[in-house]
Amino acid sequence: MAKATSISDSILDLIDAQIVEAGKALDFRPVSLARGSYVSGSLSFGSLVIDLITGGGAPAGRWSTVYGPEGGGKSSIAFSTMASALRAKRPVLYFDHESAADPTYMNNLGIALSVDGKPNPYFKYFQPETGESTYRMIARVVRNLPSFTPTKDGSRPAPTALIVIDSLDSMLSEKMVEDDDNAQRGIQATMHANGMRLIKSIMGTRNVSVLATNQTRMNPGVSFGNPEYEPGGQAVKFYPDLKFRIQAVGKIKKERGRDLKQVNVKTIKNKGFTPFRELHTDLNNAPAIAFGLGFERGYDGFAYLVSTNQVPSMGPGGKGIYEVTMQGFEGKHKWSDLMRICCSNAFRDAAYKQMLTGEAFKLYFDHEKMIPPSANLEDSGVLTPEEEEAFEAEEKEIKKALGKKGKQVEDFLDPDGPIRLLSSNVTEDGEVLDHVVRA
Repeated sequence: MAKATSISDSILDLIDAQIVEAGKALDFRPVSLARGSYVSGSLSFGSLVIDLITGGGAPAGRWSTVYGPEGGGKSSIAFSTMASALRAKRPVLYFDHESAADPTYMNNLGIALSVDGKPNPYFKYFQPETGESTYRMIARVVRNLPSFTPTKDGSRPAPTALIVIDSLDSMLSEKMVEDDDNAQRGIQATMHANGMRLIKSIMGTRNVSVLATNQTRMNPGVSFGNPEYEPGGQAVKFYPDLKFRIQAVGKIKKERGRDLKQVNVKTIKNKGFTPFRELHTDLNNAPAIAFGLGFERGYDGFAYLVSTNQVPSMGPGGKGIYEVTMQGFEGKHKWSDLMRICCSNAFRDAAYKQMLTGEAFKLYFDHEKMIPPSANLEDSGVLTPEEEEAFEAEEKEIKKALGKKGKQVEDFLDPDGPIRLLSSNVTEDGEVLDHVVRA
């Protein structure tokens, strides 16, 4: 990167000094947005390929929402994410408004409800009566957690805790409990707007990850367009940082003695990664859920290889020989052998390592023939040769124009007071526009 001008250096020093002073009182800390730090601070959703299209999993300090019709896999994602948190020794607070949690299914997905015959201290289970009580409990717990400290490179560590709300539409307002007959319209939307606003204001500084589920509903009498809608008001659309839809499709398949249902997944909103990524059964890159067992590792690993183009050639009808190019697993394999490879812990560890280094995202976007956003690349903020040349040319023009007036860049700086940079334009005749204004 080209060296910054003296003006930029001085302003940067001024900003840094103010951040240090303000940070002591306001607890403001700059945090890295690099892709590697984003993944390292995320919790896996339990599926390699879903983690891939979401940018690494459930991000720390942010709100994630998964929604869709019934039987689509929302609870499977919630339970799998809770299992990831518990494996990382992170406390889990589970608010079950549907009162439909299945202990057997949770245990099969890796959630240890008890340890040595005693309740797991890292797992807290709640069945609140109202939505307000949930939001108040979350606010009280999160507000009293210590503020997280970024690492030296500014990266965000793994979440302090995981909070799961199941589900948003099942959260009942206190007014509806007290007087259902005279309940006003929009009560639930107001509840979510106030509650989510409260949680969002504090969860980032405490590095807490929130995952909520929601169901879809159908508007009766809709003749044109999509009759499906997501209940809960506008807040459930605006406040999540990551939001994706999941839906079971196709017929039930038999694989390795299990009943499988493949699912389509699409990210609708993602503030930390590219949105509108999609996993579709027609493209062979969709995961599958085994009844009572969660995400089927074989299909999940295969979908990951397809999405990252590490299975460039497939046998006829998908039942022939599959050529794998993933490092450490290179070779040609039959379908049954490939399934065993994709189910192994070594394979999953290698896949997550690819995500952490950014290689998986590069392969994914190369396969889709798309350019990833610069914020997701390791060289984020580095100027291209053309941009660097233009930057240096502009810097020379500024110094040259100032030299004609017998001035230097330092003449525009006031060491005793703040300055404000507006622009650095130079006219064709060498006239320097006023780009530094006294505060």
